[in-house]
Amino acid sequence: MNTKKNNRNRFIYAFSLIVVLILVSIIYASLAVNIGIKINKEKALNPDTSTPIDVVPIPEPEPTGTRKRRVIPTPTPIPEPDIPVIVPDDINWKIEFDNLVVKSGSVQAVTDAHILSSKTDIAYEIILTKPGQYYAFSVDIKNEGNLDAKVYESVKTGLSSMQTKYLTYDVTYNDGTPISVDDVLEAGTRKKINVIVKFNDDASEDDLPDYSETLKLTYKITYVEK
Repeated sequence: MNTKKNNRNRFIYAFSLIVVLILVSIIYASLAVNIGIKINKEKALNPDTSTPIDVVPIPEPEPTGTRKRRVIPTPTPIPEPDIPVIVPDDINWKIEFDNLVVKSGSVQAVTDAHILSSKTDIAYEIILTKPGQYYAFSVDIKNEGNLDAKVYESVKTGLSSMQTKYLTYDVTYNDGTPISVDDVLEAGTRKKINVIVKFNDDASEDDLPDYSETLKLTYKITYVEK
């Protein structure tokens, strides 16, 4: 009889212990869930905490009533075709120096004046050592083309600014008129010009060089269509 009673008590005690353990487990789980929710809320409400916050930002809705801009592509420019320049076959442009003659009384040149292969340039080399000396020549400028021309520039080179204080470099037409821009040379005509480089008679001794210099001189006239 006592044995049965003891077995019954043991069963009740074991059953009660199991029930208590189950209740404790349920309560613990409930507390853990509540504590976790509270902790996550505190993280979201306190962004300055050192613990990282895994909160995904919610994108703001686009304002209503706005339209997206339509992007219009820039049109690709169409290259213009190359238009060839057609030069009439009957145009003839030929203006040249001709018939160069050194004038008597000129100093002996290092290299006499001569027309270069371009037919539009003249070059020469001389030495002038004392007042009164000069080197001079005449030359024709002829227009063998079929277009009237006019002077664009008359170019004398070879004298420095210091040398121009005691030397003179002049170019004139045969009548003594200086060559000027826009002077006309009609088609099929020619004009004689005179070129002279002279040591000035009235040159100041202060301007004279200490030694003789070889002057490398050139001359040309450039014409354009009238």
